[in-house]
Amino acid sequence: MDIHIHTINVRDYIGFLAAANWLDWDGSQKLKHLNSESMQLRELLQSKGIKYDDLKKVLTPNTQKREIGLFFDTSQIKESFYGEAIFNKILPLLDKVKTHAIFSGDIIVPEVGGKRDNEIYLKFIREINVLHLPMSQFASQYFVVYLNNIDETEFLEIINGLSETPSFTGFADLSHFCFVKELVALSVGQTALKFRNKIILPEVESTIEGENLSIYPFSKYGFEVVGIDEWYYGIFLQYKIETRFIDQEDLLLSLNFLNPNPTPLEDFKVLVEPSKFEYITTNENHNLSIVRKVGIDKMILSDFEKVIYEKIKISYIYNLKVDQYIARFNTKFEFENLNHVGVSSLLASFEYNFSENILRLLTMF
Repeated sequence: MDIHIHTINVRDYIGFLAAANWLDWDGSQKLKHLNSESMQLRELLQSKGIKYDDLKKVLTPNTQKREIGLFFDTSQIKESFYGEAIFNKILPLLDKVKTHAIFSGDIIVPEVGGKRDNEIYLKFIREINVLHLPMSQFASQYFVVYLNNIDETEFLEIINGLSETPSFTGFADLSHFCFVKELVALSVGQTALKFRNKIILPEVESTIEGENLSIYPFSKYGFEVVGIDEWYYGIFLQYKIETRFIDQEDLLLSLNFLNPNPTPLEDFKVLVEPSKFEYITTNENHNLSIVRKVGIDKMILSDFEKVIYEKIKISYIYNLKVDQYIARFNTKFEFENLNHVGVSSLLASFEYNFSENILRLLTMF
């Protein structure tokens, strides 16, 4: 039987681990609950007209699409509830056939209004594309909306649609690691999942069907609000904005779906078969240009394995899958370009052989 989960998130939702600790679940019990509750989630989504598998692209990294951050200077917004004012500008611009994770909130900094607040502002303002002159010199005065799975057409429509909004300071491409992406990831939480014309929100037991828990005006702009119990939503329906700070408990629980007794990935050996390495570095496919751009084709096999081992220790894992033959997962790697201008990303799929502590590279794409 093929069992798979796009992502597990206990970095941002602590409910599952809190319950597991309170009830003293061992690894096998955690695995049992992950399996049964992921099946229940599928049934819940199906009852709302949503197929779980259709959410894959919004819950896992997609190197063919953009992640973007939209930054607003709240000192230039007259409404006290500036979040709603900002969403009133953004929601009409979102295509109702597209799917995105939406995050939003204030930039969080230590020492609000102090020296550190200004230092963070000076650092992030240098990394974003500024469209309107900012008024505030403090990072804590900025509200950010993050969207993933954005194609080029929608990106241009959003930026052009906001271009006449004075409070719209600018935008940043957050597809790759940078200071601003780290700042956003550590500041904001997921507001909603947008699945075409549906807005998926977490709901508690007392929620009235269709109630707009997010306080943002989704229904006003023609979106259907869909509630999913916060337990299932928190564990399985939250995208993880990648950071350099890997939550080991989050990683181990993801591995727990594949193995009742998970251990850190640093305990594993990376195996790349010679034929696989030759294919990656010579086959004329759409990834070969990236392979050459980052210099993988100039590496020897043993060095490539070492590079992969170091990267996998600081990577999130997705697309967790178990079938009758193997357990596997995907991850995303970023490599600095040889010309030292920017970085490039590749997705990789690994066989997770926990009986021998081997991670065998299946493919890079």
